Amino acid sequence: MNVDRIMDALWVLGPHSDVAKHVPGKIELKLRISGLNALMGNNWEGLIESIPGILSSRLQLLSRKIVIEYDPRVLPEDLWEDIARLKDEPDLEHHVRRRLKTLSSSGT
Repeated sequence: MNVDRIMDALWVLGPHSDVAKHVPGKIELKLRISGLNALMGNNWEGLIESIPGILSSRLQLLSRKIVIEYDPRVLPEDLWEDIARLKDEPDLEHHVRRRLKTLSSSGT
């Protein structure tokens, strides 16, 4: 897992998306129209699925959603909440980066 690439992707996609639905094990991100441009030319699904604990991801272009299924034992709900808050609270970047690196080094 490349934490720097993931953080870069969060900075690109964050301003163009919102959490539409979140239950433990599944999160749906709703993309704004501008988010479609942010997705162009990037392997988002591959990047997302490189994160330990991600079980699957799907991009639904017509509904402008990204649906991510994950193991909540590996990726706790509060980490997702911190990621969602990044666009409004950029000071959380170091905290989120550290948590992702912890996941990477845990070997899960």
